[in-house]
Amino acid sequence: MAGQKSIDLECKRLTEIPDDVLSLTSAHMINLRHNKIKTLPPGFGLCFQATLKRLWLWRNQFTEFPEVVLQLSNLEILDLRENFICTLPPNISVLQKLQKLWLCENKLDSLPDSICDMENLTELMAHRNNLTTLPFGFGRLKLKHLNLDENPLIQPPLEVCNEGISAIAAYQKELEEAKMTVAVPPRLKIVVLGKLMAGKTSLVAALTRAVSRLTKEEARTHCMEVKEWVLNDSELSHITGATGNIKIQEFVFEVYDVGGHDTYHTVLPFFITAHALQLLIVDLSEYQTEDFEIAVGYWIRTVSARAPGATVCVVGTKTDKLESQEQVDRVHNKLRHDINQMLDAERSQLRQEIEHLKKILEEPFDDNSSTDVNVLSDAKRSSVRERLALLRSMENLQPKIVLQNTVSSSDELQGIAQLKNTILSFATDQQLFPNVRCSIPKCWDLLLGLFESARATNSGNSDNAVPRICLPFDQVREMGKTVSLSGENLNSALSYLHETGRILHYKDSPSLRKHVFHNPAALIQVLRAVQHHDVAQLFDPSHSGFDYLSNSGLQKARENLDKHGLVRTKELKVTLFLNSFIRLVCH
Repeated sequence: MAGQKSIDLECKRLTEIPDDVLSLTSAHMINLRHNKIKTLPPGFGLCFQATLKRLWLWRNQFTEFPEVVLQLSNLEILDLRENFICTLPPNISVLQKLQKLWLCENKLDSLPDSICDMENLTELMAHRNNLTTLPFGFGRLKLKHLNLDENPLIQPPLEVCNEGISAIAAYQKELEEAKMTVAVPPRLKIVVLGKLMAGKTSLVAALTRAVSRLTKEEARTHCMEVKEWVLNDSELSHITGATGNIKIQEFVFEVYDVGGHDTYHTVLPFFITAHALQLLIVDLSEYQTEDFEIAVGYWIRTVSARAPGATVCVVGTKTDKLESQEQVDRVHNKLRHDINQMLDAERSQLRQEIEHLKKILEEPFDDNSSTDVNVLSDAKRSSVRERLALLRSMENLQPKIVLQNTVSSSDELQGIAQLKNTILSFATDQQLFPNVRCSIPKCWDLLLGLFESARATNSGNSDNAVPRICLPFDQVREMGKTVSLSGENLNSALSYLHETGRILHYKDSPSLRKHVFHNPAALIQVLRAVQHHDVAQLFDPSHSGFDYLSNSGLQKARENLDKHGLVRTKELKVTLFLNSFIRLVCH
């Protein structure tokens, strides 16, 4: 026993460490995972100070960091996952040999400054905590693996942290050198979704212009409309009922109204993001449970697939068409029941698969080698762990569905004021949208200015000129250099501007990441020109702009777009011009 090199007490339902364990002073690994231990004995650190290298305390009941661990001067791996620890000791850097520190799924709201001095730390897992800021010298760490997901990080901004330690280092270095940040005006992107004729455009008019503008079927949204909705100080005071509740002079919302026709579903994923508020519009006057998938289910699943963890506010419209408030409440409750039923079914299915995989991993280890308990001989177990991690991530990133508003966009604008209040309460919730209000480096703001100048320069010099919708990444890289942005720091700036709606940069797409869409409005204009639920109407021979095409040429253009998604540059310019002219006349 005295010569034993590893101690495995996993899943023993222990509430404390047996006394005889402290006599095994030569142990280099102790596995206490999946127990109910709250503290370590006072002599624990001294007993294993010279030999212990790996300590597994995953899924116990620690509410405080076990201070005796700080005496383990040779410790290389410390696993404290899934406990209830709120703070780390300020002198945690005494563990100078520590290489891997796993803290995920605790209750940490900060990290001590001394963690930045742990020179040998190469892996830090701290996801699913309550971290809002990182120590200023955090970028000095030589981390190869870092996970800060599912923390309400504000400083550095979440986009920076998602880029990894090099981006954090660049960000913090810039702050240190420049000593200057810029306060970003609060701004949130809203994506309005829902099936055809659900009342989306009428609702947007009621929100943004406080007018009743009921939309006829022939005037339904073509592809997408984007409107800026600005709430000034007096409006904010009126909505909240007290100026002191929100200490801002204005709040800007960028509202994307997406057409409900099936043709436009291919456009939708380009604009959904977890950093936007999705408004899902449901026509209560026609809602039936058998229509749930078309009216609700499809849209929630689309948002969940494109932006895990996104917030979806379900809004019931056209209440004026129902006979009484009792009927409104009845249909609204039916909708609530159907949504909860769908979510419960999906959570249950996910949980069943998670439990199944956990049982596989709880089977006895098939380990005939001399390696420690963390290395499994069965390669299949590794794939099971990966699958389990993915499912747990999905379980923790379920869409946040809120159903509490019913409105009418008719003359009375019933419920619109309450909906505005709901939207504003979401927008100012730092847990939901941590980047709505934060400080950014001045050079990020300067880069935004360069994009705005490029938009103005490339907007086209004639009525039928196609605005330049994107810039090659090489050009953006050069633009970044002029404001002292390069490498990871440039990528972080682009991520931030993308998530807040100023630009579009699809860094995860092998083809699209080579371009930066510095002019989202121009991109939408192009999409509107080629995405139409009626291709015959799009290439209407009565439009004089198509005089150069014969009837057979027009037919071929229709077929190319309808069957192959192709349109020639010349026809694109004509459709862009015609769309711009029609919008000018109609508005």
